[in-house]
Amino acid sequence: MDEILETLKILRETLENSPSIPVWDKVLLDREKLMELIEKLDKSIPQEFYEAKKIIENNERIINRAYMEAEEIIKQAQKEAEILVSNNKITLEAQKRAEEIINNAKKEAEEVKKEMEAYIENLLSKVEDLLKKEIELIKKCKSEL
Repeated sequence: MDEILETLKILRETLENSPSIPVWDKVLLDREKLMELIEKLDKSIPQEFYEAKKIIENNERIINRAYMEAEEIIKQAQKEAEILVSNNKITLEAQKRAEEIINNAKKEAEEVKKEMEAYIENLLSKVEDLLKKEIELIKKCKSEL
């Protein structure tokens, strides 16, 4: 680390001590000397720095992948929730329809029952009338004896 700081100090001094062009506030630099300093800086950077950089980049990829997976999980959960809500609506509609069918069946059964009672009442009335006539016929026959 000391080597990096020392190289940066030399780079700064080189820049400050380079001849300047006053009108444009520019300096003339020795390309070779600057390249040597840059290479020295590059070589001075510890290998751990590059490894740390790779770890950070890898962590960023992992985090990005995790976010993408989390978004996919959320989307899937929303789809499943929509399906459940839809199924719930279907279930409610089916229950409602079933209640309507049961109510209609009860009404029809009640109507059929009333019609059967009326039919039986009518049939029994006819049998009763017939029996009355037969009884009268029997009484008449009996009285003629």
